[in-house]
Amino acid sequence: MSVGKALLTIVNCRIYIEKASVELQERFGIVEGGEVNPTIALYLLNKKMADIVDDNGRIVDISKLIECFDKPIYST
Repeated sequence: MSVGKALLTIVNCRIYIEKASVELQERFGIVEGGEVNPTIALYLLNKKMADIVDDNGRIVDISKLIECFDKPIYST
């Protein structure tokens, strides 16, 4: 069974689902247009189940997502 690739967008270290198959949405509990957990995004990218673009629509490397893991989520 083939699952179509999802399209993720990364904006300010927040990852959003632009499009995803119904199967991926059900499997991972994600919703098109919604934010996705970075760990799930990393899994999808690592398994070649998704592509990731920046807010200008340019394809970015997985390293862009990994950089976000080093940044604090909340500022004080």
